[in-house]
Amino acid sequence: MTAEQGTPLSYITLWEFVSLLSYFWVKNLLAQAVQPYGLSASKILQSGVIHIFVGKEKKQFSIHRALEGSFPDSALQPSMIEDVDELVFACCCEFAYSGDYYVPSPTSNLLGSDTGQPRTEEVSSQPKLGRWDHRNLIRNIFHPMTLPRIYGYLLEKLDQAPRAEAAENSATDHRYSYANVFMCHAEINRFAYNADWTSLRVLSLHRLIQSLEHFELSKDRTREIIGLLQFCFEEKGQIEDLQTVLRDYVVWNVEVMMQDTDFSKLLERVPSLQKAVFRSMWN
Repeated sequence: MTAEQGTPLSYITLWEFVSLLSYFWVKNLLAQAVQPYGLSASKILQSGVIHIFVGKEKKQFSIHRALEGSFPDSALQPSMIEDVDELVFACCCEFAYSGDYYVPSPTSNLLGSDTGQPRTEEVSSQPKLGRWDHRNLIRNIFHPMTLPRIYGYLLEKLDQAPRAEAAENSATDHRYSYANVFMCHAEINRFAYNADWTSLRVLSLHRLIQSLEHFELSKDRTREIIGLLQFCFEEKGQIEDLQTVLRDYVVWNVEVMMQDTDFSKLLERVPSLQKAVFRSMWN
């Protein structure tokens, strides 16, 4: 077996072997994507790299020069990336290379919850709570008649359809937390908004709505939504699109959310959220 240059694999260094694996991984990634600007995978891989230092710890990212134009000008500026999460920037790079991105998998709560209380098998078999009548909320994003139109509107703005996400049992299994999944989509959306990166902004919004749609909410999982609400309504750099999605999600699930005292406290702290929620309940 030989390396691509004809060098026997047994004689190449460990660093050369890792580099070779990276080459084939990126080449395979590009082969699955719509090539930006009509560039071939070979031209991209032979274009050299630029180094970007991201986050407070200045983690180094290497991007092929041919794809530098795939990023909005502001997205690679030090002022834009010095505070961005490394995982979020990695997802942005993946989008530049392939037209889509992956987020972390849901985390298991089998060993206990974030409150320190042990979790048992009964959690996953809790009876569903009674729901109030949603039939009049036809403007709500999560209404069955409205959701397909929202997806269609967003898809029209994308150059390619997002990856088809396989239905995961963890979305309905209460032993798994989706907090990191939701937050990753939301942080990518905020970065894309600040960088004026429209295609990534639309994709991340689509992916967040999709994740929320499949997520089975119950009173033991509301804290995952509250964390997202805090990000969207309390932190700096609030984005109207994210707030609209979260407002509609809360309204659609208000009978579950209102059982959480932390949600009630959040409404008291953020009058704008309280006003938006209760107004939307009757529209």
